[in-house]
Amino acid sequence: MRDVTDRITTVGEIIATTYPALCGYVLQSRSPSCGFRTTPVYDSQQQTLTDNGSGLFAQRIHNCYPDLPLCNDTELNLDSAVEFLAQVRAYQHRPA
Repeated sequence: MRDVTDRITTVGEIIATTYPALCGYVLQSRSPSCGFRTTPVYDSQQQTLTDNGSGLFAQRIHNCYPDLPLCNDTELNLDSAVEFLAQVRAYQHRPA
């Protein structure tokens, strides 16, 4: 197994610094890289520490932009998509 932790963290940092106009992000739920508060986290013995962790990329984006609207793909239905887009628009027009 190859450890890609540093690469994923670096990509999150690159996205955060390369796209300062980023206003929202839809992430892949339960993903070890992209899940946001839906990702199982295990210890070295493969025991579940939590079912509500975040993937490395999602966590880096959230750390760089704590107020950025983030959403998991599985959370999107018609009503939640409308709400998410309203949050994105509000974030876009926030005072600097």
